[in-house]
Parts: sequence; structure tokens; C-alpha cells
Amino acid sequence: MKGSFILFIAFCFLIFSCKPNKTSIESDLVNKCITAHGGIDNWKSLKNTNYTKNITLFLEDGSVEKSISQTHHYINAEGLTGTIEWKDSLNRKVTYQKGTAYKTKGEQKEENSQAALSTFNSAYYVLNMPWKLLDDGTHITYEGLDTILNNKIVHTLKVEYPNAGKQEAWEYYLDKDEYQLIANKVHHGTTYSLITNDSYFTYGGLKFNGKRTSYMVDSLGEVLYIRAKYEYIFE
Repeated sequence: MKGSFILFIAFCFLIFSCKPNKTSIESDLVNKCITAHGGIDNWKSLKNTNYTKNITLFLEDGSVEKSISQTHHYINAEGLTGTIEWKDSLNRKVTYQKGTAYKTKGEQKEENSQAALSTFNSAYYVLNMPWKLLDDGTHITYEGLDTILNNKIVHTLKVEYPNAGKQEAWEYYLDKDEYQLIANKVHHGTTYSLITNDSYFTYGGLKFNGKRTSYMVDSLGEVLYIRAKYEYIFE
């Protein structure tokens, strides 16, 4: 009996020790994705980023709701600073520095606000994917292979931010063989958006988004309608 018990313990140890390290799976995929987009060294050495972001929003019937053209300037030398500027009825600007942000409407400068900070952080986060997956507090779970638009087979990474005040569930889709980031899905409250990366632009040795399409989808990922199109033009 004693010998059988020892053999049983040894067998259990072997089984559990042979299980794949889940953390290594997520890290491996993130690293392959970052490599596919130009690597971490090129990203860390990028000091200035300047681009125009053209946004077209659509209503459910396909008609244009509005179009916006923004200019984005980021400087990442001794700490990140940046501005986002656009015009509707007024000239508008978001300025970020030292972890805070404020808005300017026409000639009127507002106080630092969470709304301004959220606007800046969202734009900077979207631009700098997949490198931002390395941020502290990011919890990543590999969900396996899946199929998205046009029967594209992808690796699925579920990304959560447990320490964030606002809870949103993200899924990022990596090309099965080339590992570049080709789409993501986000759950905002009661709605779901699927955003596809339709083309890329190489800037500073890095592969950034060139054109993207945002679809309103249901919980199963079925497309309801096109909500927005984005174009990034780098200087």
C-alpha cells in the first residue's frame, strides 16, 4: 500500500508539472504581437508622435452623423506631454502634462478634469496598442482560437483592468500565424463594439493603425451596423 501511495503521489506531481504555464502563454503571445508591430525597443525610443485622426460617425441607417478631424501631438522625452486639437463650432483642445489634463474651448481654458484626462488617455491607449498591454495592472487571459469577420482565425486575449474605476471587458484578436493585432471588441455597459484594423502605417519602425472600422455588434459578435471609420495620417 505504501509503495502504491508513493507511486500515486509521483504520478499526480508529474501530471500537474506537465500542465502548461498559462502566464507564459499570454506573455508569449503579447511578445510575438509586439514583435510583429516593430518591437519594444523601437517603441521606447520613439520621442515624438504627430498624426491627424479623421473620424466619421454613422447612424444606424448608414447616414453620416458627423465628421471630425483631430491633430495629435505627443512628446515622450522626460515624461509624457501631449495635445489633441479639433474644431466644431469652436476651436477645441485637450492638453496633457504631469498626469493631469484640461480642455480649452475657444480662448477659454478650463480647470483640470477627469473628462479631459479620459479623452487623452483613451486616444493614447488606442494608438499605442499592443505595447500598452505591458502596462502594470493589466490582467490578460488567453481564451484560445476563435473566428471573426471574414472567417479570420485569431488568437483571443481577454484583457481586464481590475484596478480601474470603470470596468470594461476587452478582447484583443491576434492573427493566428503572424500575430499582428487585427481587431478588438469592447463591452461598454449594455453595448458591444468590434473595431477592426483594416490597414497599417509604418512610422518610426513601428506598425501603427492606418485605417479602422468600428461596428456595433451584439453579445455574440454579430454585426448590427457600422458605427465609425477612423483614418490615421502620420507626419
